[in-house]
Amino acid sequence: MTSLFGRNPVAIAVVCVALLVIGLTTHSLVMPWIGGVLVAVGGGRTVLGLQKRGPADGRDEDRPAR
Repeated sequence: MTSLFGRNPVAIAVVCVALLVIGLTTHSLVMPWIGGVLVAVGGGRTVLGLQKRGPADGRDEDRPAR
């Protein structure tokens, strides 16, 4: 970084602020979509699991009682 702008702290600060703004803007535009997809996939898996097993079925039914 210093070889590109020398040791000019103003130029380095401007570039850092620009990169920060670009990163935050991209993050705010992309993350809600990723979160929405994850919620939809989790909800779909839950619904399919409940249809297959039923809400009262436990995972430990096949195990003998100790």
